[in-house]
Amino acid sequence: IVPTKQAGRRLREALALAASENNSALLPPEILTPDVLLAQATREEDLASDVEVLTAWGQVLDGIHLDRFRALLPSQMSKSTSWRLGLARRLVELRADLGEAGLDFADVSEAVKDTAFEPLRWKQLAKLEQAYLEQLASIEKCDPLRSRRAAARNFQPQAPIRKIILAATPDAQALPLAALESAAESVEVAVWVYGAPDEPELFDCWGRPMTELWTQRTMPLEQWGCHLQSTADTSQMAARTVDLVRPQPPEAVAIGTVDIQFAPAVANALKHQSIPSFKPEGEPLTQSDSGRLTDQICEFIEEPNTRVVRSLLQHPDIWNWLQSEHQSEPT
Repeated sequence: IVPTKQAGRRLREALALAASENNSALLPPEILTPDVLLAQATREEDLASDVEVLTAWGQVLDGIHLDRFRALLPSQMSKSTSWRLGLARRLVELRADLGEAGLDFADVSEAVKDTAFEPLRWKQLAKLEQAYLEQLASIEKCDPLRSRRAAARNFQPQAPIRKIILAATPDAQALPLAALESAAESVEVAVWVYGAPDEPELFDCWGRPMTELWTQRTMPLEQWGCHLQSTADTSQMAARTVDLVRPQPPEAVAIGTVDIQFAPAVANALKHQSIPSFKPEGEPLTQSDSGRLTDQICEFIEEPNTRVVRSLLQHPDIWNWLQSEHQSEPT
């Protein structure tokens, strides 16, 4: 079990290269991410799709009496389609966040019932959740979150699996770890930790860093061969980064910035030098060329003043359209 699909591809590649160097054949192990491990455990169940989950929540919200949920919903509320859809999405996202820890609304409601952490609101969320589960049951579908939780608690590896290795995965979520804990009753489960081999106490039994110990630990930068350099501004930092990255092979460098505001400067410098890069968190649509153009066109429709027209004319796509043979055609 590896942290990401990309890690799985790199591991297969390394195994194949090692086999070729020894003139050996390779029968690779089954390589999974933690999420895929649970997905395989629930593949026999008729799980509700994302659309079916959202639809079920929308139907529940359409049928409720708002007066019975005043601790959760504002007093002034109209059950419009956009309201139902927006609230349904927020509820789905909230359950997904709780599901990472193996919880749902009912669990939290039970945990906070005698506390000051808004027990009435959680109780009403749990009531909505029960109605949602009944709605899925009426169409003979299973809730993905509860199915994953049940699969984790009762996970048993299928033959011929005799050993499971959790390799360099320091941020596995609660449900996959619960599945591995169940699997350890019948097969060997090994945890491979990447980092600090002489200080195993820095990690827990699942290879997760012990935060308190790491925050108090002195970093031996000189032993690691680290070299600190200072630059005058962000542009010089980006240029220096490009110089260091340029001679390296693809996918051999990971770049981290201490401030997210530095990331665009580094990304632009790499792009200017035709060095491909990948940002795991993705790019907002509004920062893309088409996104900015769409935003400017919408702004022009709402308020066609001189400033907006100037911004439109400065956009390269508008300039190319004006220079094209089809500039008279509507777009």
